[in-house]
Amino acid sequence: MLSEESLAKVISKAVSGGVNMVQIREKDLSHDALMKLVGDIVNSVHDRALIAVNTDQPDHVFEGVDIIHRAERSLGLPTPDIVGIGRSVHSEQAAIQAEKRGADYLIAGSVFETGSHPGEKGRGIGFFQTVVECVNTPVIAIGGINASRTRQIMAAGAAGIAVVSAILRAPDPEQAAAKLALSMNPNKIN
Repeated sequence: MLSEESLAKVISKAVSGGVNMVQIREKDLSHDALMKLVGDIVNSVHDRALIAVNTDQPDHVFEGVDIIHRAERSLGLPTPDIVGIGRSVHSEQAAIQAEKRGADYLIAGSVFETGSHPGEKGRGIGFFQTVVECVNTPVIAIGGINASRTRQIMAAGAAGIAVVSAILRAPDPEQAAAKLALSMNPNKIN
């Protein structure tokens, strides 16, 4: 979508707009390229947001990263001693298992149809609410999320939202992030 340099700039603007956690999900990069990208993003964010890296490599250690995020299929992998561990889940059973294994948060989806998974239908608000209700771990919604859908997601019990195109494809990433943040908490006065 973007070059590594422009991606770090867009992320910095999004954080200025209210993003409080950045998840780096670049599964196709080499180890060295991923390390460079993580370093660039860590440097651009400067402790203004948590940094999570989505990796299934048990030996990857990233300087400045707060959270390692694992895919649902990698439930048994060891986790480095860092601030937190997140898990992607796509079912109620996976959410329960991830919670039992100590996940600090869950990302559940895709709630709505999304360009990240072409041809895959969204699982819907009912799916998301079921996941939220079956665990005590905070659950973040992902998949087709935009500002117009945020109230519905939050009403279903979301601890937060995760977005890609709503910010990366926006003409003004900072403004898009601010709009999303406000849509999550419409009573907040800036």
